[in-house]
Amino acid sequence: MRRASAYRPVVSALALSWVLSSCATQGPSRPAATDLTLASAPTLPRFTGVVGQFDAGTSFIDFLEKNPDREVQLSISIPDAEFKGSNEAGNTFFIIFDDCGNQPEDEAPAAGPCTGTEVTVSNPDGPSLLNHKNGAWQLSGRFQVGEESGPLQGLMSFELEAGGGGRP
Repeated sequence: MRRASAYRPVVSALALSWVLSSCATQGPSRPAATDLTLASAPTLPRFTGVVGQFDAGTSFIDFLEKNPDREVQLSISIPDAEFKGSNEAGNTFFIIFDDCGNQPEDEAPAAGPCTGTEVTVSNPDGPSLLNHKNGAWQLSGRFQVGEESGPLQGLMSFELEAGGGGRP
């Protein structure tokens, strides 16, 4: 009995050696796992959060300034009290004011006495992507950020084109 048990590991080692050598000599019909390279999709710059006027909009505008002519992923929400813009057919935009100089605090920010950035959202292939839900305006999806332009009446401007790479 002792011989059989001593013999079994030698046979197992020989069998394993044969399997490994035959796999290595079968050629390129099936690449080994270590030969596979997976191309990962490039990560899009992403901005998620609540956007508002003055300091509450600074990080969003900074994000747009850092990503001209790039595709980005957005998921933003602008509370009703902070929303300055329009969502009418063919005219979707919002303004983030950054300074109103000497304008009295009880007056609403407006182009002219205030400076800021107008963001136009275009979706040539469909409806507006700026949606009103739960007391806020929401914008989500992939967008191509245009070059910053302006100023015009104290406002700089960015265009966000829906889809960026073909899908919102």
